[in-house]
Amino acid sequence: LFETGIYVSSSSTNPTGQLYQISIGSLFMLELSRQGDKIIIEVDQDPFSASGEEYIGSFSLDTWTTLRIECYTMAEENGIEVPHLKLWIDNIISGDSTNYTGYGKSAPNDAGFTNVQIYTLVSASAECYFDNVYVRKLTKTYDAYDDSVWDDRN
Repeated sequence: LFETGIYVSSSSTNPTGQLYQISIGSLFMLELSRQGDKIIIEVDQDPFSASGEEYIGSFSLDTWTTLRIECYTMAEENGIEVPHLKLWIDNIISGDSTNYTGYGKSAPNDAGFTNVQIYTLVSASAECYFDNVYVRKLTKTYDAYDDSVWDDRN
C-alpha cells in the first residue's frame, strides 16, 4: 500500500510530457505525465521504451489530490498467478492493472512490494509536493470486485 497527498503546480511544469515515475518494488512502474491541465497516470510494462503503457487515471494540476496504490504480488486470475495494482484517486477507484514490468516478455518477479521510489526525469520541469506519505504491507488479498477503499491502518 502506498498512499500520499500530491500537488503539482501548473506554473512550473512543462506544458506536456513525462514528469515522474513511481516504482512499486520490482513489479510496477507508474508514469506521471502532463497533458493540458491534467496529470495522466499510466502503468508501464517497459520504462525504457515508448510502448506498453496503460492509462489508469488522471488528476488536476494545482489541486491537492490523494493517490492510493494497492499492490498485490500474486493474485490468481484464470488459474494463473499475476500481480495486480489498484489505483484510487481521491477515494474513487480509478484503475486495476496487471500491466507489470516485463509483461508479455517474462514471468512476473515475485520479489513483491518491498519499496517505493519516486523519480523525476532530467528533462522535466515541475514543482511537486507530497504530504502524508504512508507505506505499508497489505494484509488483505486481491478481490477484483472490491472497489471500496479499505483502510488497514485500523
